[in-house]
Amino acid sequence: MNGHTLVLGWNEATIRLVCQLAFLRRQYLMSNETWAKRLMPWTVVPPSTPCAAADIVILADGKEKEEMDALLETALSERGIDPRRTRVGRNIICRVGDPTDVHDLLKVGAQSATAIVTMMTEDDKAEEDLSEGAIANGSTLRVLLALRHVLLANKGLMAIRNIVMQLSAPSTYIDAACFRNEREAVVVYPLDLSVFLNSLMFSCGATPRLAKTILELVNFDGFSIRRRKSTLLVPGGVVGLTFREAMNRVDNAVLIGVCDADEANRPGAGLVPDPERKIGPNDLIIFVAVSSLPDELEDGPAKVSRFDAAARKLEPADPDVAARTYRKNLLICGWRPIWTDDPKRLVSRLEQLTGDLEAGSTLTFVNRVPPELFGALLGACGFAAVGGDVAGQDPAFSAIHEEAGGGTWLTPVKVTPVRESGGIVVRHWPGDACSDTVLGPLLRTVDFDVAIVLGTQGRAAGAPLPPRSCDTRVLNILLLMRDIQKQKGKDAKTLQVITENQQDSTALLALPPLGNGAATNRADFINTQAIYARALAHTLAYPAIAHAVGELFADAAGSASVDLVWATAFVPVGVPVTFGAVQQRVMLGLEDTLFEKEHPGGQTSAICIGFLDGDTDKLTFAPSVDSTTAYKANDRLVLVTRDVPPPEGL
Repeated sequence: MNGHTLVLGWNEATIRLVCQLAFLRRQYLMSNETWAKRLMPWTVVPPSTPCAAADIVILADGKEKEEMDALLETALSERGIDPRRTRVGRNIICRVGDPTDVHDLLKVGAQSATAIVTMMTEDDKAEEDLSEGAIANGSTLRVLLALRHVLLANKGLMAIRNIVMQLSAPSTYIDAACFRNEREAVVVYPLDLSVFLNSLMFSCGATPRLAKTILELVNFDGFSIRRRKSTLLVPGGVVGLTFREAMNRVDNAVLIGVCDADEANRPGAGLVPDPERKIGPNDLIIFVAVSSLPDELEDGPAKVSRFDAAARKLEPADPDVAARTYRKNLLICGWRPIWTDDPKRLVSRLEQLTGDLEAGSTLTFVNRVPPELFGALLGACGFAAVGGDVAGQDPAFSAIHEEAGGGTWLTPVKVTPVRESGGIVVRHWPGDACSDTVLGPLLRTVDFDVAIVLGTQGRAAGAPLPPRSCDTRVLNILLLMRDIQKQKGKDAKTLQVITENQQDSTALLALPPLGNGAATNRADFINTQAIYARALAHTLAYPAIAHAVGELFADAAGSASVDLVWATAFVPVGVPVTFGAVQQRVMLGLEDTLFEKEHPGGQTSAICIGFLDGDTDKLTFAPSVDSTTAYKANDRLVLVTRDVPPPEGL
């Protein structure tokens, strides 16, 4: 076999990854299935990525071939993949073998594959347990070394576009084993999403539905982040135009970035680039669309001029909405092992949660971490321990909190900007959140606004649970919350829940808590395996823009991000507005209305790529610029933003 996509290993995300590649194949095949394309083959649309036209080979030793075939056939059928386009046994071939064995790699044509992805995390976990935590990513490292031997010995590097490696934790050993091709281009892309997943959980505490939005943006089944060469984006290409001018050449698509295939770090590139950056013949255009071939916008410059004029006349319904702060009680059930090893990561999560909180808000951690260890971790981060009689705290809570043996800390100003005297109160409630005797008294005494439910307890609380057990743990905690909310009656406060799931069925089975007489609770589920699969598939398909799209999964200052912002910050309520005018209004007024409070004097730019309906949670990406919407007070705009703080001293 030659030019195929090779999957090495099998884990919970493998089936999802194959489905994503099948969606790519479907989109490419459908664009070339017309009679005109068959009669005039020179009009055939080239694939936006070789993965869209390639067959898939899977090599794993944890399952029999018949079992892998059956699981894939069921999954493809459930996702609506027509077997006439992608068939298991013909376009998807499963082989039983050891991905760490050189001979087995040669049997599946590793030396002639176009793209390779390793999914050895389950074997990594088994080896880590056997070594009592001394060896991380062990099997993945052996696969990389075996691939290095095969490719260098067979001089097959020119055929390989990229090798994407799923990691369970960062690894200097993996970094040391990475290599480049004969042209000195990057070949190996290690992908560790653990930081992003933790960050996303806590970002959703401040911004509901953010996880759903990001997950859809890397889903090839519909609107997704895609890329095309600048010469092929639209008829005639966009070479020589500025990025701003190129944005005005497409419809039913939104340009969000540009990068040079040969100069990944060229100034002004990446997501939300310099709008005046000139586009060259080697540039790759990054955009959000349902197809890899966007529609061309007729009479673009004239339309944009009209949209700009309309945008300048718009009166936002509530321009200060993004600058407001709120007093909230937040509950965090569970613990991450990395917080024990690196308390700074805990500080980063607290910064995310407290960005829009007023002084006097509370963060209550419920976990089995010993109180003395919890206090030492917060003390190492500069948190000030205080007594149980913190000003403004509920006396009833203070009494049961002291009895439970928990501690209280006040976040320093360096962690969260406080506009009043005092700070954000961090409390520890020792015990297992799955237990009614532990969580019950807390929920019956305090009305929480947000609950973040983790499936993990952490290294300090004993051996980690397998994925299925983590999900069962989450289901139990949600049911306990639901029962206590029911006991409180119709006056129970609505509790926004953010949680994680390893298995797709968990989100379907879950019964989140209800409040204020609501019939349903639209909880935010962070589908861990789906995010892994979609991020891996995206990097596998578009390695040349991996550094740019990877910013969405980063946890670093100055990187691009996806934000959900109240529509009322930019547009009036109930007045039909074209999407083109909304895009122009965002570009005109973003800095003054949104980020000035976080980075006074800093620079912020953003591109509006769609909106979220506040009543139905329906996401609309890249609508036609001429389409109109009358926004409601609870609707949000989906923005890709980049905010850069001012230089120190300003």
